[in-house]
Order: sequence, then C-alpha cells, then structure tokens
Amino acid sequence: MKKLLLLAILLFGTITFAQETFILKYTSFITKEDNVIQPERFMNVTVVFNEKKTTDVVLYYDSGATIRYNTYGGTEKVTTKGGEKTQTVKALDSADGKEVLLQLFESTGTLRIIIANGWFIEFYK
Repeated sequence: MKKLLLLAILLFGTITFAQETFILKYTSFITKEDNVIQPERFMNVTVVFNEKKTTDVVLYYDSGATIRYNTYGGTEKVTTKGGEKTQTVKALDSADGKEVLLQLFESTGTLRIIIANGWFIEFYK
C-alpha cells in the first residue's frame, strides 16, 4: 500500500511539474514565407506556457491580439540538424483548428512556430 501511495505521489508531482506556468517575453520576430526569410520586425509579444494549469500556449501581442494554441501529444526533446536542443510539441490553433509545431530552443529561449512546410514564425528576446 505504501508503494502504491508513493507511486501516486510521484506521478502527481510529475504531472504538476509538466504543467507549471512560465512566461517568456519577446521583442522581435522573423517569418519564413514560401521558403523565403522575411526581414526582422520589432514587436513585444508575451508568451504564456501552460496558462491556467492547462498545456495551452498563449501569445499576447502589444496590439491586443491573442493567439491560443492547444497542445497535445506531450513534449519531445529534439536536437535539430544543427545540433540545437529543443522542446517540441504539436498544437492546434484554437481559432481555426490548424495544426502547428511549437519549438522552444533551450539555449536561447527562441520560440519557433512551424505552420507548414516552408512557413514559420520565430520569436526572439
């Protein structure tokens, strides 16, 4: 019985830790459209990960716009071809239901949202 209780406590602790809210603030971004990198643009964006004890990722733009992504399938640790370590998760845009891939680069905190093949937006601190 004690082992079962300990296992339940450890499992609950792991689930709770995975859903801790954290916030990153970005000041600029670039986009890649049809495989062409666009010029850097400057705008403040606040990104809330695991908002309100969910696994949602929410982007708050200074303009007042908000984009919510509902993540699913769990976070994977992925190393890019260039050797950069990322935490990657699949998500659905809550406004239109389109699937995206969110990548958080561990060394820089850069957030990349891959929208489709040849299309992404990348946020920088």
